[in-house]
Amino acid sequence: GAVQRHADEVGQGQFAFLAQGGHGALLFGIDDGVQGFHQLVVGGHLHGGLVGVAGKIGFGHGARPVGAGQVLDIVAGIGVKLVQVTVIQLVGDGTRRLAEVHPGETINVVLPLGNAYTMPLEASDKLLLVGGGVGTAPMLYLGEQLAKKGHKPTFLLGARSDKDLLQLEEFAKYGEVYTTTEDGSHGEKGYVTQHSILNKVRFEQIYTCGPKPMMVAVAKYAKSNQIECEVSLENTMACGIGACLCCVENTTEGHLCVCKEGPVFNINKLLWQI
Repeated sequence: GAVQRHADEVGQGQFAFLAQGGHGALLFGIDDGVQGFHQLVVGGHLHGGLVGVAGKIGFGHGARPVGAGQVLDIVAGIGVKLVQVTVIQLVGDGTRRLAEVHPGETINVVLPLGNAYTMPLEASDKLLLVGGGVGTAPMLYLGEQLAKKGHKPTFLLGARSDKDLLQLEEFAKYGEVYTTTEDGSHGEKGYVTQHSILNKVRFEQIYTCGPKPMMVAVAKYAKSNQIECEVSLENTMACGIGACLCCVENTTEGHLCVCKEGPVFNINKLLWQI
């Protein structure tokens, strides 16, 4: 994520429990936001700060899962005393259950799981952050952290229509924002890889998260233009610790668990046909 892995603080693969009584995090608020999406703000204590990592959210003791896909890689901001799960899209029983909780309830959060995006060592104004759908959530916090460290990120956000574009005013606080929509209702009509900004600026690094077809297209663009690129995969995840193997991705290093060795991968490590 926006910060390097902080292995010295939390240990590789170590869980940090956001605690009220050692098990849960207090739900501060919930915002209905755009139709079909919800914003959750939960608080607790966590070592370090990472973005792009996965998190496991549940109810009751032992982080009981909220649904079949209980590991969510949509954690936007992680601080020492506050965790903000920025975007929850209602797609199944688990996310619908999360949307029904109320401020003051305690839910279980286990994170960080896996790795994170890497931070450039030198300040740059040629960093492109590409997000689609709920994949825009980690881009917002990544952009914030990049800006704090003297970088000037550029955001390129894609959606089906203007109704699906989230938090544009927040993104604008940290860098220039460009958008594409499939119906042309906001920004340029088309897909993110068709936006004119790609023909005007030579970017040095690309970070992306969103639907796999979008990330594959972004990776193809990056590779053809010799640009470093990291993607945050959204494979279906269940256990979060690399035991169930349902999120395995084929890579140059063999089959790796996205929840443990990912979710962030350099595209050179993936065996995508790009």
